Amino acid sequence: MVSHDDMNPPSPDDASPHHRPVLRYFIVATGVLFAIVAGFYGLENFGGQRAWDQEKARLEAAGESLDLADFFPDPSSVPDQENGATLPIFDDKPAIDGPFDPAHVFEWGIPHDANPRWDEGRPPALKALVAALTNRPPNESALTSLDCANVLLDRLKIYDAPSLEIDEALSRPYFLTCGRGIASWDSPCAGWALSNYARTASLRAVCRIQADQHSDAAREISTLLRTSRLKPSTSLWSSQESNKVLSLAIETLWFGLTRNRWTSPELTDLDSDLASINPRDRLIQALRGERADFCSVLDAFAGNRLFAVRRVSEVVQEFRGLGFNSGFGETFDLGILSSMVRALPDGSFHHNQVTFSREIDRILVAITTGSYSKLPDYRTRSHSPHNCFAYPILEGIPDTCQKVLQTEAILAQARTAIAIELFRQSSGHLPASLAELSPA
Repeated sequence: MVSHDDMNPPSPDDASPHHRPVLRYFIVATGVLFAIVAGFYGLENFGGQRAWDQEKARLEAAGESLDLADFFPDPSSVPDQENGATLPIFDDKPAIDGPFDPAHVFEWGIPHDANPRWDEGRPPALKALVAALTNRPPNESALTSLDCANVLLDRLKIYDAPSLEIDEALSRPYFLTCGRGIASWDSPCAGWALSNYARTASLRAVCRIQADQHSDAAREISTLLRTSRLKPSTSLWSSQESNKVLSLAIETLWFGLTRNRWTSPELTDLDSDLASINPRDRLIQALRGERADFCSVLDAFAGNRLFAVRRVSEVVQEFRGLGFNSGFGETFDLGILSSMVRALPDGSFHHNQVTFSREIDRILVAITTGSYSKLPDYRTRSHSPHNCFAYPILEGIPDTCQKVLQTEAILAQARTAIAIELFRQSSGHLPASLAELSPA
């Protein structure tokens, strides 16, 4: 006989009542966890967007721009005759790496220390350069310094045509590459060409000074100084490159001053070139451009995570060997880093924009007031999702500011030396003190 219980089997819940609390707790825990994550993302996104909106309003009220068009003009808006990048020499990188590479003058290339200094007592002597050219030890060369200068000038003639094109490019107000327009020498291709041009021009100027071709040497140096006046300087990279060229030009100028090779009009013109250069203003403009560029990139990161992962991975892979601190990359492998970048809320990107913008303001205040010693050291600061992109970019800026301070010092020294030489030429003797140089 079938019992009543057999005809009505118990339900699963009735059969295992001890499982019901576990299932209930799991559902509740999952819901709470989801609410916490959703709440975190919601609060982070709301807080980040609110902070970034407030920061943009503050910058607008202060007259600061975040519009890339104010720093990086659109190439299509600049006529070709104003754009140095449209010259044939910049059509492709091999053309610049090849015939314009200074190492082509020498069988074994220019010695590593061949260009930094031209003053007496420091390497290299002209004989050492010719020795590199002829594969002879310097002490076995019977050539005089004038002979060496003439030999080098003859070999440097291979740069006459490229130099004319560089001169023409420097006379134009912009150097805008395809894609995002970049004002000043901001293209790696252009930077390489400019660096090589500066090295060969300074070497050629030294040879001209030695050969008593002082007018031609002054023109070489003046052209180098003109590269430092390219406006606007829109990134720290272009500012640093201009400072390197300026240093080469001033070292060559010193070489000529020690030999009393220039006339008063030539010195006056060189002083005028130096007076027109203001490294601090160029740095300030570059920092503002960096802020606009950084904030634009972070907007792109928030809108396209795949783009963000690709860019961050490229940077970490490129700079890991140089001690680059990505905030994550030195601690985690790229796989974990990629996952973290994908998981960051949009608000974290906006918080990084706020961090970068406010720190740039702090740096600008330190520069304008001359308080370089008060610049923060971002390498010692702890990282968080609110600064993980900002701090790695900020880490190198204090060092760049210090280099600008050094550049201002060598500019002042060069102008003082010119003033002393002009005084000597007009009076026949050196001044007893610098006070005698005032007001001229």
